[in-house]
Amino acid sequence: MIKKTLIFFILILITQQIVLGSILQDGIVEFNKKNYLRAENILEYAVQQDPHCPTTRYYYAMTLVYNKKYKYAAEEYQYIIRHFPNTYVAQKSKKGLKNIAVDAGISADKIKINHRGNIIILPQVTINNRLNLSMLLDTGASYMVITQQQANALGLKNFKKVKLSTANGIVTGKLTTLKSVKLGNSESSNVEAVVLPDATSGRVQGILGLSFLSNYKYTIDRRNSLLILDKN
Repeated sequence: MIKKTLIFFILILITQQIVLGSILQDGIVEFNKKNYLRAENILEYAVQQDPHCPTTRYYYAMTLVYNKKYKYAAEEYQYIIRHFPNTYVAQKSKKGLKNIAVDAGISADKIKINHRGNIIILPQVTINNRLNLSMLLDTGASYMVITQQQANALGLKNFKKVKLSTANGIVTGKLTTLKSVKLGNSESSNVEAVVLPDATSGRVQGILGLSFLSNYKYTIDRRNSLLILDKN
C-alpha cells in the first residue's frame, strides 16, 4: 500500500512538472511572437505555480521590461540574483537590471556637461532617435527649443502658435510635440517643444527646458561636471 501511494505521488509530481513546463513554453512562444501582454499573463501564472524556477522568473522579468513595468521587472531580476546566484540566468539578470536601473528608479542617470559660469551645455540630446544636438540647459525655459531647419529634418507638422517671453522680449513660436527626447540613458516621450528661427548660437543647437526636465528630479553637480537625473 505504501509503495502504491509513493508511486501515486511521484506520478502527480511528474505530471505537475510536465504541466508547468508546458505553461512556460507557452509563455516563451508568446514572448518570441512579441505578444508581450499575453506572455506576461501566462508567465505570471507560471511563476505563481512554481516560484522557484529561475528560467520562468527570468522570462517573466523580460516581459515586464517590454511592457515598461520597470520597477516590477527589477524586483524579479533582483530575486533571481539573490536566490540563484550561480546560474546563467542570474548573470543575464545582472545585465538586465543594469539596463533598466534608471527607468526602475534604482539608479540615477549621470550625464557629463560642459559649463562655464551659469552656462551649461549638454553635448548630445537625441530627438526622435534621429537628430543628435548640442543643447543649452535652461531650467527657466518652459519648453524645449529647436530650429525650423531641425523641425523640417524631423518631418514635424501641425504647429500651434505660441507667444514666449524671452530676453529679447515677446516672440512668437510654433509649438509642437516631439515623440521622444533622450539624454544619457534617460528618455521621455511626447515632449513639447517650440520652433524658433534663432534657437542656435555657436556650439548650441537648441535649448532643453522644463518640458523635458519636469519628468525628473534633477541636480547639477558643477564640481564633477554632471547633470544627475532621477525619475519622478
